[in-house]
Amino acid sequence: MTSHLQSYMAEDAHAAERAQMSALVIDPSITHDQFAAEVRAIRRAHRGTSLGTIEIAAFNSSAQIVLAGTRAAIHHTAHLLHEKGMAYHAADIPCWTAFHTRSQIPAEAGMKVALAHPSIQVKAPSKPVVSCLDGEVLSTPEEIKSALVSQISRPVRWTTALDTLRSQLGAREFVFVGGKALANLAKRETERGNWGEVPEQKEGEKQDWGIYCASTEQDLQAVRARFGKK
Repeated sequence: MTSHLQSYMAEDAHAAERAQMSALVIDPSITHDQFAAEVRAIRRAHRGTSLGTIEIAAFNSSAQIVLAGTRAAIHHTAHLLHEKGMAYHAADIPCWTAFHTRSQIPAEAGMKVALAHPSIQVKAPSKPVVSCLDGEVLSTPEEIKSALVSQISRPVRWTTALDTLRSQLGAREFVFVGGKALANLAKRETERGNWGEVPEQKEGEKQDWGIYCASTEQDLQAVRARFGKK
């Protein structure tokens, strides 16, 4: 594991030390477990070389994975995955470092200190809160704090969290706050049939999953109007 990652913006840094995160489009027929096993095998194979480190930072959909580590290792891994027909390099993500990887473990201590400060009060949630760490529903302040700390150095299991919202909590409509990327990925999942049909539909009426994006003030106004919020 590389312990001295330099910023993605450090163009003069060696590729084995320059941090990078990259989104890969993967074959949807390949499970996340299979893909993760392949990345681990590639990492083991180049351990001890000058390529640096590689890990999965996020599972965003059945067709998108985010890799994080060093620039050299990511390019090498993406090339091997492409040769095997498993994935291809879609886009680099501008970032300061390789977030959600083991290289971030030292930052966990800082988060623990911050969460312990008297000015930070974490209360029991009044609505279900689902962790992207493992898709579990968090119900106590202690669980929320623990998940916030652990998520720093572990992959974001976004698809698992969405599965929990749908299958366990009965969510039918989703509002994605921020950019449109995750909302678009969710829409594609419904188009692939990965979410199935919306349960409890009215007889004779076809109901679609409600997926909304709130990335602009206009979007927010539309969402407020949809849900009757001022």
